[in-house]
Amino acid sequence: MGSSGTVPKLCLSDYCPPGEEAHFHLALAEGFAEPHTHDFFEIELVVEGKLCIEVNGLVKILPKNGLMFTRPEDIHCLRSADQSPCRFMNLAFSPVLMRDLDGFLGKSASFEHLMKSPVSPMAMPDPYTAQTLRHRMEGLAAVPAGDRERYRCALRLLIACVMVDGFLVKRPADGCPAWMNRLLQDMQRQPFLREGMTALQRLSGVHPDSVSRAFKRCLGITPTAWLQETRLNWFANRLAHSDESIAELALDAGFENLSHCYHLFRTRFSCTPGQHRKMNRIRPAGG
Repeated sequence: MGSSGTVPKLCLSDYCPPGEEAHFHLALAEGFAEPHTHDFFEIELVVEGKLCIEVNGLVKILPKNGLMFTRPEDIHCLRSADQSPCRFMNLAFSPVLMRDLDGFLGKSASFEHLMKSPVSPMAMPDPYTAQTLRHRMEGLAAVPAGDRERYRCALRLLIACVMVDGFLVKRPADGCPAWMNRLLQDMQRQPFLREGMTALQRLSGVHPDSVSRAFKRCLGITPTAWLQETRLNWFANRLAHSDESIAELALDAGFENLSHCYHLFRTRFSCTPGQHRKMNRIRPAGG
């Protein structure tokens, strides 16, 4: 990371009411901004045009849907990449909130990378994820005016979602089709998971051959193998976190044949579903 030297330092208190820890703004990049640092963290999501970023001596271009995470000591400035309109959504938040978020999410290699990267980390989520994040940001406008407590909670939740969905969640490899992330997310919902390959093919919206090629290229496995692994993981987690019968959970996961389910489970986890539940049972609070 760069050293701030004599460049100006922007303060969160100049943008937030007293006592607030975060700020949201829809900004327009134009002209040449002066290099500066912050006493806060910042996330930008480009919604129109291309954003030119100079950070710690390097120049980067962030296209539409691109995300950037800026640390307080990063020396940077932003402008439109080609003098055409460039709009981006900006989230600014305090080091205290960042520390709370770190503690809430737990330490991870991805989180450490964000903090130690030589330049401001950037991400290029797929269009579906970017649209979801944008809608979450736009949703702040629906919070009743004057309800600062609700707005503060919504802003904290938004920052956590952007950090997780934008930077911390592992995505399929670059070059994968835009529908891939949406499909993987939808297929983890229990009704679709139970329906299985029929739902997977329907939700993909593309030819079965294209689905197979995309799974092999992006994930290194077939759709059938991915579905089986996802079902087993869902089944194992529900065994530990619910009181439903093993047979009911196996059926909910999409395993029509209980004997076959037991065989797959033992191969994957080296124990029976009942043994897994006994070893990993999570009792409800107060229960």
